[in-house]
Amino acid sequence: MPAKPPGSAIALFLAGLLFAIMAIMMLEQSARWLLTRATRDGFVRDHFQIDSLRDGVGDGGFAYDGRIVSSGEQIHSTETLIVPLERLRALDEARKIPGAREPVWYLPKQAKWAGLDPTVRFRIQAPDIFETDASVWTIVNVVFALIATWLIRTGVRRVKQGPAAGRAAAQK
Repeated sequence: MPAKPPGSAIALFLAGLLFAIMAIMMLEQSARWLLTRATRDGFVRDHFQIDSLRDGVGDGGFAYDGRIVSSGEQIHSTETLIVPLERLRALDEARKIPGAREPVWYLPKQAKWAGLDPTVRFRIQAPDIFETDASVWTIVNVVFALIATWLIRTGVRRVKQGPAAGRAAAQK
């Protein structure tokens, strides 16, 4: 019968998984901020014209369609990066959809790094999101990833070394 791993190894591994989950949850925001910073000079002020809004619960869900005014690029979105949900609902209540125009920061499709937009949505952003400084969150994200790596590796190492190594480490 194989030896049972020491409790400290399991605790380290589980704590590492928790930090890894938190890092993964922050990954998209960090990637969006980094890509926005890397391409900031390519962004232009523009307007997003809202053509339709579906604000249902259940199967229909939330989605809206529109286009970038200057380029005519058609956009379908289920995210609130372009227009905040509260603003969309206010425009809908005021019967201004279709046709409402909202200011956005826009990175044209041909710009450097724009090809990553399907993975990390960042090419079209509401002004308040575009101007948000997420550098602290990005640093926290990297620190969480490093802590997760260290905890998981240490836990796995203790399991591989066996119960005697776990007791020796506990005595130090």
